[in-house]
Amino acid sequence: MDQDCGFALADNAAHLDAMTQIASNSLADSPLTTQIDTGANFMLLTILRGKWPLGSKSKFKIIADRVKADHTYLARICGAAKLGNLDDEELLKQ
Repeated sequence: MDQDCGFALADNAAHLDAMTQIASNSLADSPLTTQIDTGANFMLLTILRGKWPLGSKSKFKIIADRVKADHTYLARICGAAKLGNLDDEELLKQ
């Protein structure tokens, strides 16, 4: 996220709280949450940042202007899986 700045943003309590809320809200509305009940312990969530939304995304620019934001964010859940070792970076990459 933000050109590999995710770790730096996570060090900031306000950004970490915002990222947690985005992830929680996105997962709560997703049909993939049923996979958690069946054993999934890992979900990949991408957060796409757009500075100047155009066309069908123009409504996001209106909302961003209303709250004086420079960017809009769209959360997309990419998948769910059950991983045996969440500390194994090679496994996470697969």
